Amino acid sequence: MNSVSLRVLFMFLCPLLVQASPVEVRSVSRSTPRPLSIQILQFSLTDKSLQPVVVIAHDPDGKGPAEAQLTSPLLLAESNNLCAAVNTNAWANLPEKPDTSAPKLYIPGGYANIVGWALSNGLQRSAPQSSAWSFWIDSKGRGRMGSLVNAVDARWAVSGFGGLLKKGAILPKEGGPLHPRSAIGLDAKGQKVTLVVVDGRQPGFSEGMTTRELAVLMKELGCTDALNLDGGGSSILLYEGKILNKPSDITGPRPVPVMFGVQRKK
Repeated sequence: MNSVSLRVLFMFLCPLLVQASPVEVRSVSRSTPRPLSIQILQFSLTDKSLQPVVVIAHDPDGKGPAEAQLTSPLLLAESNNLCAAVNTNAWANLPEKPDTSAPKLYIPGGYANIVGWALSNGLQRSAPQSSAWSFWIDSKGRGRMGSLVNAVDARWAVSGFGGLLKKGAILPKEGGPLHPRSAIGLDAKGQKVTLVVVDGRQPGFSEGMTTRELAVLMKELGCTDALNLDGGGSSILLYEGKILNKPSDITGPRPVPVMFGVQRKK
């Protein structure tokens, strides 16, 4: 076989041997303005090999006050075949029975009232709240985010705290506390999704960010709109069954009620 034939064969085989992953994962370490460990995961809502999914934990009491039962994020991701996932909504702990005074804090199985919009495959578990910015995917598959009072046309939706970016404008003011942070962002077309987790509360390794610093980071990553998800000890980013970041609680990842992620289509 001559050299020309070998080159043709190599060009034919390369696409079969090397396929780019539809999910891009990066880890970034920074020393200024303080030690920071940042995990970044990006994918496109237009990629036909991926299915965006909102996973909501089991409702333990039906028509009772609880909306979900706190569940290990690893278990939520594994049981729903998520190849990538991030924590989303904040929640309020509830007692298991109305006449008990002490709810289970951050313990798997604890009863929780979800803060903000939680919608999975068109089924709503928790309604939007104007104080909790939402991210949703509409019926055309485009990502959107903002402050909502009422539900709009969507198939999947989660909420966080306030907005970080709106049409490229940075929203949070300077200053504020440093914490572990989770965020979700969109490009101008509402197609490229950016998930970020910044570790914190770990001196010398990663000490956390303010919300403004998080907004600046999301803009650096190409987002025009972004919102601040639940953070602190709940911040977690998963990929292929592994925890990419280092959760701040010494006991490990906190259980959560809601996650957003993607499945690989078969």
